[in-house]
Amino acid sequence: MRIFKLTFLLGLLIVLFAYFSVLDARVSESKEDFSRVVDGKDMLKIPSLNTSSDIVWFVDPWDTEEYLPVISNSVAHAKQSSLPGETGTVYLFGHSSSDYEKTTPVFFNLHTIAVGDLVSIHFNEVKYDYVVRSVTLVSQNDIDYILGSKMSNGQSLAIQSCDLDPYSGKRLLVFADRVYN
Repeated sequence: MRIFKLTFLLGLLIVLFAYFSVLDARVSESKEDFSRVVDGKDMLKIPSLNTSSDIVWFVDPWDTEEYLPVISNSVAHAKQSSLPGETGTVYLFGHSSSDYEKTTPVFFNLHTIAVGDLVSIHFNEVKYDYVVRSVTLVSQNDIDYILGSKMSNGQSLAIQSCDLDPYSGKRLLVFADRVYN
């Protein structure tokens, strides 16, 4: 049974890698411009949670050596996902549990977010507003939600974090749609 689970997870990772492996040429060309936080101007803000954080762009979500240092004190942008203002889904992820950290994680209270809450991304000196449409707790192996959100025809946002119980094997997913003011 354990071999089956490992084989399944390996297959799942291969499928995800293949699915997310192609980036838009514009994004590839501009990677150097956004691969770091620029003077703290690129931010995620969730007013209802009194939460804000720097965003580090183009982080590999499959490389723990790359993303763990980033999400210890910031929010990471999955490098295969869209950028704010582009068609598709901006995929952000970060910690919610401080079980093994000395600082309070950015998404410590993300579990209290509600449908209808506002989430803002400040990117390249432009503010992008999103309204939460759903909040879902799923198995860490369930990728249907992630793949479905990637296929968005509009501009959307997906935020992923761990469940409050870091040992539950669950992930909290927040989906939001872009609103125009």
